[in-house]
Amino acid sequence: MKFFGRRKGRKARPDDVTPLPIQAEAGPFFPALPLAGAGVARLKDCVVVYSNFRAGSHLLQSSLTALTSLRDAGEVFARRSHDPLSFNAFLQSCEVDTLPFLIEPEQHIPGYFRYLFDHLPDDAPMIVSMKYTQAHRLGADDMTGAPILLKVLADYRVPVLHLVRRDVVRQAISHLVAAETESFHIAHADAADGNRKIWLDPAEVLALARTRAEEQRRARAHLEAVSARHLTMYYEELTPGRLPDELRRALRFLDRYGQVPNGFLPETVAMESDRCVANRAEILDHMLARAPDLLHALSG
Repeated sequence: MKFFGRRKGRKARPDDVTPLPIQAEAGPFFPALPLAGAGVARLKDCVVVYSNFRAGSHLLQSSLTALTSLRDAGEVFARRSHDPLSFNAFLQSCEVDTLPFLIEPEQHIPGYFRYLFDHLPDDAPMIVSMKYTQAHRLGADDMTGAPILLKVLADYRVPVLHLVRRDVVRQAISHLVAAETESFHIAHADAADGNRKIWLDPAEVLALARTRAEEQRRARAHLEAVSARHLTMYYEELTPGRLPDELRRALRFLDRYGQVPNGFLPETVAMESDRCVANRAEILDHMLARAPDLLHALSG
């Protein structure tokens, strides 16, 4: 048996020491390089849609990219993203040492944006979707409890569109139905297809609705705690009749020009998932008995 260091009873020889793994020489360490002046200006020109799942972020993002010069970067911080420009791809690059992201993430996150800007084909401003859980992937700020990623974006004064769904019961149903059907977006041509009926466990809907309500409350508190430059928008206002006015409100906040026609139609439509739930009445009774405060328009 070999030991780390000296064998018992005699002096150590070179072959007595267990060899350590040989590490290849590291390439350029991107996060060690600060975000340059032009990079800072470009980051401030980005837009973040901050939301929970099933809150209409795809509808809002696709609408803004259709009306402006914004480039849809998608969910670059998603844990399972395979996009070559995602945060995952950046961390897996042989040119990046991941240890500093675990020790001092706040200091090194701007390095990812430098990497992202360096690899994009043009200088078009980006719109990024970031879910609450994705924002927490590098931990939370000790003082405020806010996600580190959110704090860094706030420090750089990146504008945040906080998209909220008031009706967390329908949000929970939408999540469960989407997971069951593996259908997360609906185009206009498919909007009328609601023949399939699904049975949901009322207790599971209630538990998820309560979780979504608490996550929403914390997100609001975190945005205030880090003094983020943000605008709160509501899923319920993104209906065809109200969508143009909401988009104009967002563009005013972002200080961007975009001509929004009154009859503007987004790429996708809101999914009325509860209409394909066979036991809606049972779920409604369950909510009325146990959490009436969570109900908004489920019975409508």
